[in-house]
Amino acid sequence: MFLVEFRRGCFLFCLMLALATMSRPFTTKPQESEWDKHTSAGLSAREARQFKEAERELQAALKEAEAFHQSDSRLAESLSNLADLYGAQGNYNQAMQFESRLLAVREKTLGPNHEVVATILVDLGNMEWQSGKQAEAESTVKRALAIRC
Repeated sequence: MFLVEFRRGCFLFCLMLALATMSRPFTTKPQESEWDKHTSAGLSAREARQFKEAERELQAALKEAEAFHQSDSRLAESLSNLADLYGAQGNYNQAMQFESRLLAVREKTLGPNHEVVATILVDLGNMEWQSGKQAEAESTVKRALAIRC
């Protein structure tokens, strides 16, 4: 009698385990967003020095990011990627436009005295210096130093 009850108990346990496993949804990898695809393609193109393709993809990523809330880090990342792209090509005027937008976003989301804001100011000052705007660069870097000190 004990053996029959034991087998029935094992059968019920295995049946319940199988049903519980089957009712769980299969875990899948989260779907990559359009922003992720454009950003990845843009950074890969930049790495390969295919600047026109990088610009097209990173601009598309920025367009996607502009639909997000301003505090979403993807907007800041998109602006930074484009500033870096233009800076790497020596197009400092365009790079400064994106770096300035990045600065405005970060000041709004993190506050004007945040360490990240200081880093952006240093980058912006470097671009200003490279483009021949030494007076602006000096002012920008002084502001960064005031935050860091």
